[in-house]
Amino acid sequence: MKRTLFILISIALSSCLLAAKCKKDNVTPPDNPYGLPNATQTGADVFAFRENGSNIIYKENSFSYKFGRDKNDTVIAGIKIGTNVPPAAHSVIFELYGNITTGKTYNLEDSTQISCRYQTSNNKLCQQDYYGFYPKTGTITFTKIDLINKILSGRFNNIKIPVDNCISIDTLNITDGRFDLHYYDNFPSTQ
Repeated sequence: MKRTLFILISIALSSCLLAAKCKKDNVTPPDNPYGLPNATQTGADVFAFRENGSNIIYKENSFSYKFGRDKNDTVIAGIKIGTNVPPAAHSVIFELYGNITTGKTYNLEDSTQISCRYQTSNNKLCQQDYYGFYPKTGTITFTKIDLINKILSGRFNNIKIPVDNCISIDTLNITDGRFDLHYYDNFPSTQ
C-alpha cells in the first residue's frame, strides 16, 4: 500500500514538474537583445526600431493603408504625437509604388519602387520647428502580406539619414525595424 501511494505521488509530482516546464517553454524568447517587441506576424499593430541606439516603439498611431489610382500603392507609417504644447511629433513613413511581394527586399536607392520620409519636431535634434528628411539608403522587407485578415508585417534596416542644421549629430541611423500592422483600404480615420 505504501509503495502504491509512493508511486502515485511520484507520478503526480512528475506531471506537475513537466507541466510547469512545458508552460515555461511556451514563452517566446526575444528576437533581439535591445528590448524591442518581437517581429510578429499577427496584426499586433506595432511599429518599432532603434534610432542611434535608442528604442523607438509606436503602439498607437501606427498604420498602413492602400492608396493610389489602382489601389496598388502602400503606405507603412509609424507616428508619435506628444502631449506637450506644441505637440512634439516624430514619424517614419514608407511609400511603396505598385504591388508589394512577400519576401522581397525593397531598397530605398530605387526611387521608382519606394520612398521614405522621416519627420521630427524635436528641437533638441534640429534647430527648426519641424524637419523632414528623405533617406536614400536602407531596406524594407515584407514577411507577411495577408489580404484576408488585412495584415502587413515586415522588417526595415540600415536606414541612414543625413541631417543638416542639427545640433549634435550629422546622421541618424535606423536599425532593427519591425512592423506588424493591420491595413486599411483608404487612409485610416481618426475616429
